[in-house]
Amino acid sequence: IEAGMQSVRHDLALKICAALGTPIGKVFPRIDKAVRTIHSDKGTASTAKVPALRTMRAVLADATDLHDWANRIDAFALLPLLIRRLALFSLQTVEKINFRSEEGVRLSGWDGILRVSQGNAFIPPGTSGWEMGTDKNVKGKADYEYDNRVKDPLCLHPANSTFVFVTPRRWKNKEEWAQAKRHEGVWKDVRVIDADDLSAWLEISPSVHIWFSILIGKRPSSVNDLQNFWQTW
Repeated sequence: IEAGMQSVRHDLALKICAALGTPIGKVFPRIDKAVRTIHSDKGTASTAKVPALRTMRAVLADATDLHDWANRIDAFALLPLLIRRLALFSLQTVEKINFRSEEGVRLSGWDGILRVSQGNAFIPPGTSGWEMGTDKNVKGKADYEYDNRVKDPLCLHPANSTFVFVTPRRWKNKEEWAQAKRHEGVWKDVRVIDADDLSAWLEISPSVHIWFSILIGKRPSSVNDLQNFWQTW
């Protein structure tokens, strides 16, 4: 917008920068300069500032919200959608992605399959098979999904694929569980993503973070996601 010489209102620029957690001077330098000039002409020392990031975080979903969301009926159907959006936002390139959500979770098979040449802190490189659960007995659900895929990996080759289990709940012993499964030597790697991991992933995916926060009933101040904007317009 800035490079294209398009006109943007100062209040809208502030909202965009608040969502990004970025000072207005970095994204809209001309607007920032103009506002500073106006205030200077009025004999004030006031400058345009982005609302404090900590204020924004207070109304965005965190790990506790994710843990509580797991008790809702819609969590089971929408968890794959959350992972799909996070993956598409945080990956530069995707060779294959398949995460059924909503009514699609009724179908059998993997909850998700990803193939990427380069992973990140949350997504392993290469091919990975994803299973998810919102059950309160997290270990029991993880054991069930793992054993099921060891018996029948379907289209994946375990020696060349990573098994990923996702829960929106906090799981204290997730690393011990994953390490024990790695020692079995069936899969190339075994990983677990729980509420704290999802919260960290959301923090580096601002548009998904806002969308999910609104989805679970939180209302981030002065920002909105495009889908919700059109639905409520």
